[in-house]
Amino acid sequence: MRNVLKINFYMGNKNPLISISLQEIITSENINQFLKHYHFSKWKKGHFFLKRLIKRIFIKKNLMRFSLDNKFWDSIIVNKMNSKINYNIKYNSIEFLTSLKSTQSSRRMKHILNYQLAISNNLEMGSPLYILGSCINALGGDVPENALYQLDGSRRLMAYFLNEKPQLNIWVITPKRI
Repeated sequence: MRNVLKINFYMGNKNPLISISLQEIITSENINQFLKHYHFSKWKKGHFFLKRLIKRIFIKKNLMRFSLDNKFWDSIIVNKMNSKINYNIKYNSIEFLTSLKSTQSSRRMKHILNYQLAISNNLEMGSPLYILGSCINALGGDVPENALYQLDGSRRLMAYFLNEKPQLNIWVITPKRI
């Protein structure tokens, strides 16, 4: 990748409280290989659920045109990337947990805490999934090319933050040309 990709979490602060910088590509897979092993939840996997998650971005961003055809699936690749998590000096996992509890449903919070426990016991929870803005633009969107949009794995990501892990692997859907 030519440009450094970053994901910032502000959590009500002027400067990012947590910043993730994507480092290098560990492995690349075509979309069919990826969807054979990636589960969006216990029972959901495949093109249908990925398409549904991508559509959700279009609804949030009020993008009018959406065209997802076979050419799109052939033009993308999924990269597993190593990343470095930088915590701002003001970051405090107890305050972060309190903030999460006030903004998340009790069911969602229960999942985050279960993931936190599993991660603290060194269990592999899988990697979050993001899509690059240039892929969204290929579908008719109008977003910054290097912007990253999370499709799956936010609960796991919050659990990693609660454990103050220094690194994380992240799946990123990118155009094949990158």
